[in-house]
Amino acid sequence: GTRTFYREGCKKPVPKLNFTPNENGCGPQNGFNPVPQTPLNMASFTSACNEHDRGYATCNRPKATTDQRFLNDMKLICLREYPVTGMYSAMSLTQCITNADVYYKAVSTLGDDPYKEGQAESCDCCEECPGDQQKCGTECCRKGFVCGTKGLCCEDCQPNWKKCPMDEGRCGWGCCMPDLSLCCPGMQAGKIRCCSPKGKCYKGGCG
Repeated sequence: GTRTFYREGCKKPVPKLNFTPNENGCGPQNGFNPVPQTPLNMASFTSACNEHDRGYATCNRPKATTDQRFLNDMKLICLREYPVTGMYSAMSLTQCITNADVYYKAVSTLGDDPYKEGQAESCDCCEECPGDQQKCGTECCRKGFVCGTKGLCCEDCQPNWKKCPMDEGRCGWGCCMPDLSLCCPGMQAGKIRCCSPKGKCYKGGCG
């Protein structure tokens, strides 16, 4: 295939070569960051946030997978920070896990754009043919060409033209302009004749 820059709608994303994801802790990559690394001055979620950044910027990793790991990492931080030894530590653990749930819900509902940005940064497109043109068998078609019914590259009909099936020829169709959009059998077997839609087909031609 051919490696090209990533674009939305890419059919086959592949990891970008020599790419290193950015990490910035909790919050957006650029500009003012209102998201605290230690919510309510409790456990720091910075390491979990950094791993979440790496997840979003890992080509082809599903968003839901990264978000779920983010929640699991934060809960592990809470368990390490507040082992339950009494009422106070139990309350602190409960509050820490509540903070983790809030962060998780935020990325789950508001993280679509950052995820798309991360994928765009970390992926290239692998195209079988340059410009993502159609491929017929082993042949890459030129721009504006498509696969014909016989498996060969054929120039497609112009916009608004009528595509008429036909047995003869390379492509398996013929093209009729808009004001002659009635497809009629031609005089020779397998041929077509383009006629006015106001008329009718008659004896290998237009009537």
